[in-house]
Amino acid sequence: MARNLDSNMRPEEAEAVMVKVSPRGDEPQTAEETAATAAAPVAKKPGFFRFLSKIAAALFALWLYSLSAPYVRLALEHEGWKSWVAWGAAAVPFAAAFIILAALKAYFRLPAMAKFEQGRKSTYEFMETLLKKYVRRYPVKSEAFEEAAGEKAAAIRDAFYAIPALENGTGDWKAAFDAFLAQLDARAADIVRATCKSIGLKTAANPWKILDIAIVACNSTTMVCSLATLYNRRMSPREGFSFVCRYFANIYISGEAGAAAQGVADAVSSQAGAGASAPDWLVAALPFASKVAGKVAEGGVNAFLAYRLGQYAIKALKPVGS
Repeated sequence: MARNLDSNMRPEEAEAVMVKVSPRGDEPQTAEETAATAAAPVAKKPGFFRFLSKIAAALFALWLYSLSAPYVRLALEHEGWKSWVAWGAAAVPFAAAFIILAALKAYFRLPAMAKFEQGRKSTYEFMETLLKKYVRRYPVKSEAFEEAAGEKAAAIRDAFYAIPALENGTGDWKAAFDAFLAQLDARAADIVRATCKSIGLKTAANPWKILDIAIVACNSTTMVCSLATLYNRRMSPREGFSFVCRYFANIYISGEAGAAAQGVADAVSSQAGAGASAPDWLVAALPFASKVAGKVAEGGVNAFLAYRLGQYAIKALKPVGS
């Protein structure tokens, strides 16, 4: 029996709402969180060349440890100032590794972009791609650019701002862009020359093999990081692997070049001193002259290898393919 004010009408059912719940049973995601999750980039699996580079880096670290091991043994066997000197020599590879890792950290912050190739694109489409993906993303106002550009920062900045709008014509835009790249190339050549000079002088004046290796490793790393900052891009995995092989070869040669150059100089001096017609003062001066000649030859070899490495880095880091 129905009472007053009762109704036989059933209330309307609420509309079903789909709520996304995380697999762990946490709080449901909001719309913003769901959109952010969908837009997040998918992590890529490491490539083959990156895997090989990691193996080369591990072997390099093992080699550095083998270099410091004899000095650790000397430090444990001696006392006083000899022990302190040995500990200091043993710490050189690890100090160099710290500098290298700090420089590489800045390197891997740079954008990883492929070289820009025209291919089947029209000239306008190719230049529009360069404008959107390279020119507009170039950090001309950053502190990293100022440090890498050095004294040529103003000239590079002026060339950058001189690039006109693409609608004004592809010919004018290409000429301005080429002028901008020419300024970058000029600064890159300065960086390579300064690095070669520094490596050559330091390794020629340094009598210790372990310091030669540290000098070449640290200066070569800072050189390529400065070049990458200047061009605002990283190498491709293939180019990076080739660079790593050249880099480790230079470091190994720098450790062996001193002994090889000294051996050749000693052989030449012994042959010259054995001659009956050689005056006594020349025979007495030959050992010292051979050591000087050996160090000069070692510095020259290291500088030449650094120059070759720098030229390869410039070619690999240029944004536009040949």
